[in-house]
Amino acid sequence: MKPILFLDVDGVLNDHTFDAIACSCTVDRACVERLNQVIAATDCEIVLSSAWRYLTFGADGMTLKGLAYLLRTHWLHVDGRLVDTTAADPDLPASELSVLGPAIRAKQILDWSEAHSPQSECNWCVLDDLDLPLGKNSWRLVRTDGRRGLSDADAATAIRLLSGDQQE
Repeated sequence: MKPILFLDVDGVLNDHTFDAIACSCTVDRACVERLNQVIAATDCEIVLSSAWRYLTFGADGMTLKGLAYLLRTHWLHVDGRLVDTTAADPDLPASELSVLGPAIRAKQILDWSEAHSPQSECNWCVLDDLDLPLGKNSWRLVRTDGRRGLSDADAATAIRLLSGDQQE
């Protein structure tokens, strides 16, 4: 089984700088190149755990294939690698998501991991700028500095974890 990378976008692939013209935070190419190095070094599959996964829900939602295309247009080498998203509750009020966000995201990651890749069979890690309460799996979190995004050191740690160097 290929290693699984749970990917957040904002704070990992950008620095949360809001672009008023684009009305969003824009992706930083240097951060993307670092993630591409992780992908190339580990041959991992990606499960989107970012709030971007909410783009895949509802009548106006995007498919997983469309979301992969969007990421590819931002230089990310995800062709055939974006395999799923963690469960997302499209009816969760934004006020609850902002307060409970890290706990909810952590639970969704752990639920996905348990259902799809028993821990004994798969290396996995999480790239996120949030401090996710992953319990006994907290060592799997590569927490980025949301003010700068994915660093060289973060990428090296992700490669180490996805390659099976499990230091609990």
